[in-house]
Amino acid sequence: MRFGVPCSVKSRLPSPQHAPGSFRFPLVFLCVLAAAQTPAEPAPASGAGGKSAPGGGVQTWVCAAGSYYSGSNWTSCYWINEVKTDLPVPSGAMGTASVVAVSGTRVYIAGQYERRGNWTPCYWLDGTRTDLALPGGASGYANAAVVAGTRLYIAGQYESQGGDTPCYWVDGARTDLPLPGGASGFVYAAAVSGSRVYIAGSYESGGNSTPCYWVNGTRTDLPLPSGASGFANAAAVSGSRVYIAGSYDSGGGDTPCYWLDGARTDLPVPGGAPGFANAAAVSGSRVYIAGSYESGGGDTPCYWVNGTRTDLPLPGGASGFAYAAAVAGSRVCIAGSYDSGGGDTPCYWVDGARTDLAIPDGTSGLAYAAVAADTRVYIAGWYESGDDSTPCYWADGARTDLLIPGGAMGMATGIAVIIER
Repeated sequence: MRFGVPCSVKSRLPSPQHAPGSFRFPLVFLCVLAAAQTPAEPAPASGAGGKSAPGGGVQTWVCAAGSYYSGSNWTSCYWINEVKTDLPVPSGAMGTASVVAVSGTRVYIAGQYERRGNWTPCYWLDGTRTDLALPGGASGYANAAVVAGTRLYIAGQYESQGGDTPCYWVDGARTDLPLPGGASGFVYAAAVSGSRVYIAGSYESGGNSTPCYWVNGTRTDLPLPSGASGFANAAAVSGSRVYIAGSYDSGGGDTPCYWLDGARTDLPVPGGAPGFANAAAVSGSRVYIAGSYESGGGDTPCYWVNGTRTDLPLPGGASGFAYAAAVAGSRVCIAGSYDSGGGDTPCYWVDGARTDLAIPDGTSGLAYAAVAADTRVYIAGWYESGDDSTPCYWADGARTDLLIPGGAMGMATGIAVIIER
């Protein structure tokens, strides 16, 4: 699995997690939710006024999660519209915010902080931090989060005694996820449907990586060709059916695929080219998978609908990736970026038609997370020039820069939307 993180940003990221086959850091795996309701609670974030739609009567709050780097440390934060709130961590620690989710007008942020060499997973509810329980001396990460009703589900893993243990927390109470003896495991995605909690990930044993998912803590290994290694990168649930997107390598390059209730479908790419499935979304009976494949010395972004591929258009000679997917009614929205030789251009595609996202001249950028709310598409990311990066979000292509201290560099890596009617 590959992510095109700009090098100047990557060079200052906190220490990567231990995940096989990909560069990973505590900002990658995202859950994005949209709420369109009339909540009983007061509007969020004093001073962060909602944005009225033309004609009035509707207010919208765009909630983005991320981090910024100032001096020698990372600070986790979130923004309501463009107004920043730093998320508290213990004195001397550095924090990263991975995931944002909303319920009514309450804003949940999941992430982690590092202190004295150990990472502690945590979440913040409206800015108040709760540490997530770990065994003594362990380091852990929060990689995915879902709010269902009044309950908060966070999935991740922790490292102790030389191995990684996948787990999830429900309202802060941890459940370890079972693995074969001696294996190390990782969690990449989570979903909830009714009383069922779905966690997708993989584990390493005997030199191979096996994709799998857990339902309420019971593991199902996902089938691969004999001798292959694979990863489960994304999960989506429709009713009682679970879709897992990922890839596997049988020795001739990565094959993108998805599993429906454990049965694998390989996703077609031209001439058997190596490919990756990075994101999944479900609407009714249709499953949407976003990813890319290698072609002609570059990469072509694409998506598959029930296994049928559509290549996403790029300028001539460009190479691109698709990182996130969201569905609004019958419309599929894919967020990503492409490089024509002068740096990355953030963009999104709606039903295959590309819109480049506005960034200042002479900069490059990345569209990293997407959510559809009502008829609008919201995308979180950043743009950079040299060693500076500015977090931002786009609403239907119009950019809003997110406030960080002068001289800092930052990223917005998760997004959710609250709509009050």
